[in-house]
Amino acid sequence: MLHWKTSESLMRLRPQIRLRANNNTWEQRERAELSKGLIQVENLRPLTEYEFQMKTCALLSGQTHTSTPSFKTSQRCLCSQWSSSVRKTSPGKGPSQQLHVWRTLTEETKHGLRNVTVFWKVFP
Repeated sequence: MLHWKTSESLMRLRPQIRLRANNNTWEQRERAELSKGLIQVENLRPLTEYEFQMKTCALLSGQTHTSTPSFKTSQRCLCSQWSSSVRKTSPGKGPSQQLHVWRTLTEETKHGLRNVTVFWKVFP
């Protein structure tokens, strides 16, 4: 999940994201916008460091706008430059079957504390 904030109205802005892993070439990705400011990126490799960048584009809907130094025009939309990079490691792959987990508790101490030990069965 990528979360972004802006002071602009989100109604006209369309986010675009790109990412790369291990300093490979940038890959622009389709994204699923779950809600305003929250984007889901799918099909990431587990436990891989990714570098993310984002830009936003505003649809001009036939209006004429002049470019400013921080924006460029591109086919009926006005886009920002790519953001600075953010590096994050993707989560690990979850188990493919239900875990067998159990716990043990020690006797309560005089301070009311207990030690908890959690065990799980290793997959074959």
